[in-house]
Amino acid sequence: MSKTRKNKCKFFLVTTSTTHNPGLDRFIKSAKTHGYKPSVLGMNENKSRGHSKGIMGFGHGQFGFKLQYLLEFCKKREPDDIILFTDAWDVVMVNDCSVALKIYKSFKKDIVIGAEKICMPNIWNFYKFNWFTDTFQY
Repeated sequence: MSKTRKNKCKFFLVTTSTTHNPGLDRFIKSAKTHGYKPSVLGMNENKSRGHSKGIMGFGHGQFGFKLQYLLEFCKKREPDDIILFTDAWDVVMVNDCSVALKIYKSFKKDIVIGAEKICMPNIWNFYKFNWFTDTFQY
């Protein structure tokens, strides 16, 4: 397993975004705070690339772009590299990257996929986050 560039994590933290926004900035700040070196794929790219016909068989819309960028990124990695692929605009990293690696290894599987039960997050989590200091309050 290769160690990422000047990154204390033994895996790659990857997300996609074609534009900057406060959510992306918050994601990057939280990642760096906890020892990650995030890679943002698709920055400043034209969203219409392949949109009318879908992208590489992944269908239409934003999700197709995410999969295309991830596939291109994975092709440049070693087979044993670990990649943590996540949303960016509505995600913050709250633990050191060693915790994420430990949790991943606890599954004892090559691929681990996580997703929300529903598309809308629990509104009560909003109140746990201090939007002015970028830290969670527990």
